[in-house]
Amino acid sequence: MLAARRQRPRGGSRRAAADPVEHDVYVHNTHAALARKRIVKAFRSAKAVAPEHAQTLQRLGLKDSPFMRRLLDQQIVREVRADEFYLDEDALREYESTLFKWLAVPLALILILMVYAITKGFH
Repeated sequence: MLAARRQRPRGGSRRAAADPVEHDVYVHNTHAALARKRIVKAFRSAKAVAPEHAQTLQRLGLKDSPFMRRLLDQQIVREVRADEFYLDEDALREYESTLFKWLAVPLALILILMVYAITKGFH
């Protein structure tokens, strides 16, 4: 499916060929965020948020996927017994907090630059 999006449009310029690839980055990030939300919702709905409430992926209605493996690697989802998993809410909050901090820094810098540009323009 991604390969189909990366094909160069007929008669298009070089710039037009780069746009689908750039678009794929946003599509992938959006897809990852939606997959993460779906996985987290499945764990919360099943109340699999503690080791003693761990469940199999099948019971949660989930499949092994790159997104699930990423959450396992990040220790947001933890395996307690063979094929039984739970959502570590503390790890998820820490991840979301870190993500927010990484987004806040560039936004703050942009805001500072905009204020500087506006004040410089008035003098």
